[in-house]
This record gives sequence, structure tokens and C-alpha cells, in this order.
Amino acid sequence: MRRARRNFLAVLGGVAVTVPTAQLPTPANIYEHLRGCWSFYETGELLNGKPVRKDEVALYRNDSHAVLCEAGRDVMRLNNTASRIWELCDGKNSPAEIAHVLSKEYDVSPSACFNDVVISLRTFRREGLIRLQT
Repeated sequence: MRRARRNFLAVLGGVAVTVPTAQLPTPANIYEHLRGCWSFYETGELLNGKPVRKDEVALYRNDSHAVLCEAGRDVMRLNNTASRIWELCDGKNSPAEIAHVLSKEYDVSPSACFNDVVISLRTFRREGLIRLQT
């Protein structure tokens, strides 16, 4: 059975936005709706841009992992896949192109890689480690 899709009207910072949602917001679930709203628009921005690493952030490799450092402090610990995504954030590759490269290198489907790429880029962006160029 298909559930009817409704639009959720959220007022964020004085701007009204319509977000597709499966159910109307209630006081009990308003936080989840707002969080979903933010993720929806944040992901849309990521998909339309090309990520670029901040110059101040350095990647240091260890045997089993890599560490992103900024101003002498460890910012984030990365596994091999995340560190490869970090390396591909050069302003030339879109998220789809990054997923395509990873799918070839790790021999997995591009759709499986794409979700991991978006989650990693969203985390990098939230930490202020990358910026997007159009």
C-alpha cells in the first residue's frame, strides 16, 4: 500500500520551506522533522557542488587508519575508505564522480558507494573541513 506524501511547512529563520514528508509534524516528532528537513537541504547542496579540502587541514597516515589534523590538534580519525574520499575532495570531483572512482577501486556497485560518499562529505562539511564550489 502506498502512503500518501504530504508537505511539511517549516519556518526556519523566517524562511518558509516545503519538505516532502510521510506524516504531518506533531509536537512529539517536530525535532525529527526539522532534522530531516536540514539533512534534505544539506544533501542537496552537497550533490550540486564539488567538495574542496581546507588548506589548513592535513592528513597523516598510520598503519591502520589516517588522522585529519588542524592547528596541531586531531580533528577526525578516518578509515581507508574515508581517507580516500578525503583525497578526492579536490574541487574537480563531484560526489557522483567520487563514488564512481571508489566503486572501481573497491569493486563494489556505485550506488553502494554513493551513500557512503554522501555521509562522509556531510560529516566533513559539518566539521568545517571542506567547502563546496559550484
